[in-house]
Amino acid sequence: TTSFQGYEIGTNWFIGQYGFNDLRIVDGTKSAGDSAAAITIQDSTKNVGIGTTSPVSALHVIGDGGDAVQVDDGYLRVRTTSNNGALQLNSSVSNEARIAAGKPDVSQAHPLKIAGDYVRFCTSGAGADTEVMRMTAEGNVGIGASSPSAELEIAASTATIRLTDSDLSSHFSEIEKAG
Repeated sequence: TTSFQGYEIGTNWFIGQYGFNDLRIVDGTKSAGDSAAAITIQDSTKNVGIGTTSPVSALHVIGDGGDAVQVDDGYLRVRTTSNNGALQLNSSVSNEARIAAGKPDVSQAHPLKIAGDYVRFCTSGAGADTEVMRMTAEGNVGIGASSPSAELEIAASTATIRLTDSDLSSHFSEIEKAG
């Protein structure tokens, strides 16, 4: 039999130590145990589980088929502390979802922007965004063109397409259209 020690809060909640010394907050009675676990902190790993009694990572969330995690008016960042490299997911006031990779900082621009009818690739460095490529809902790709009207449109003062032999890098063909 699984043992429990803790407190019943009203008739709907129990908080306490359950089974193998895990801390649990459950919706239901203390005897409901595993089937009613809402939040678990494992004693042995210190992993936190929401919707699971067996979390396999520092934070393990199992949803009910809907949104498992929602962040309003903020962003989600996955970061490596040793070199500050990160992947950051943002929403935006301009109705674009934004994905930043590398060393994202909230004061820097975000290189990949996704909206309902396009995907924009931007470069930024420390300054403002510079769009370098766009894919439209129609399947058109623009390099230097924000509204491509063909499957592939390249817009530049000297637009060049280069095909290079990967075995012999000095062998290539170019199509160039100067100004």
